[in-house]
Amino acid sequence: MPPAPRWAAYGASKAAFDVWLRSVATEIAADGLTTTSIYMPLVHTRMSAPTDFSRVPGLTVDEASDLVCHAVTAKPAEIAPWWSAPIQAWTDLTRGQAQRFLARAFRRGDA
Repeated sequence: MPPAPRWAAYGASKAAFDVWLRSVATEIAADGLTTTSIYMPLVHTRMSAPTDFSRVPGLTVDEASDLVCHAVTAKPAEIAPWWSAPIQAWTDLTRGQAQRFLARAFRRGDA
């Protein structure tokens, strides 16, 4: 998820956990343990319902559970939606422009 107004704490908590997990992976590898970073897209749950993302594509709880089960059994280093790499590249390339756009939208109340 690219940086966005009103999502600072959420994004920071996910980024911090991701860096911790990828760091600890190197520490536990000698013990034969692995980790998988799952970059979960939106999952429609009771917790997300008040935010009204009903028109935004997302996973069901069962589909998200299947991703976690796949991580446990297949042990890939990461699982991410196909669109996450292009969005990350776009936010890296347009960081200043995107930040100015979101700041204007936030001031207007659109974001």
